Amino acid sequence: CSGSAPSTDTELLAGLLLGIGATHFAMGNSTSADEMYEMCAAMLENMSGSATGPSLVSVYLNQGLLRMSQGRAEDALKVLKKAQRCAEHVLGKDRLALADVYHNIGVVYDQQNEYEAALHYYNKSLQIHEQYADPNDQHSQYSICLTIQNIAMICRDQAKPIEASKSLAKVVKIRKKHCGVRNLEFANLLYQIGLVNHDLGKPGMADSYFQQAERLREEHMGGGSYSSPTHGQGTQQPRANAPRQNMPNFNIPTPVNPQLNQHQHSHQHQLTSHQPAHAPPRPHTGGGFQPHHSQPHSQRTHHHVGHG
Repeated sequence: CSGSAPSTDTELLAGLLLGIGATHFAMGNSTSADEMYEMCAAMLENMSGSATGPSLVSVYLNQGLLRMSQGRAEDALKVLKKAQRCAEHVLGKDRLALADVYHNIGVVYDQQNEYEAALHYYNKSLQIHEQYADPNDQHSQYSICLTIQNIAMICRDQAKPIEASKSLAKVVKIRKKHCGVRNLEFANLLYQIGLVNHDLGKPGMADSYFQQAERLREEHMGGGSYSSPTHGQGTQQPRANAPRQNMPNFNIPTPVNPQLNQHQHSHQHQLTSHQPAHAPPRPHTGGGFQPHHSQPHSQRTHHHVGHG
């Protein structure tokens, strides 16, 4: 039915609703965003005759991100699992959408302190990126950074500072090459490295990283400060869990082999406490209507983070 005019009109209208919803989301109008997403989902479900069409991935993903931003973890998980079922059948580079879904499902579990489940989905996300991501694509590399940072913070929560340090070293290398170092996210990364060095019993190195993070934070925010770790107490730390918000690509290839069911993609970032980073919006490779990508916020600070 993709070649018929009615279907094309439906897809265009659905894309418009999704774009309007994303705009409301970015402006903080959650109720209006939710209404647009619901209308878009209903329209596409009626067109495809089911709730598992590949064109629904972006809609479910953005609904999941909205619910995450509202603190509705269980509702977010339900809708992200819908995105998973839709995206699992997609092959080729468009399968990167599934990596984003896995990442954001990991964020939900991470925020609920269900670390083993979070690690399971973070690692599934990384596996897809390793297979399909372009090593020179900035968006893909940024997404990988968010996932590895979240894994590193879980390692720190689990008293595995050596593993956390190794993971953060990978992130530094990728961010320097693809994402730049004069930004708040890099300041958060430096702070995380300082916390890990503190855990490793290297107060001098930790203090150096804290100072670098503070200078960079002041440069971009003009005030505020990170809390310093205190012996015998937990510390707050920025977490890379930003979700990513994805716009529609209604030309995702239809499944070659129908299979099981699972999830998909989006991005966002900010400073909070104990939160993982969500994945960012990824431009799809197919043609079709692709409204501009809006990026929500979330983040991770504590550590006990949310990815976009």
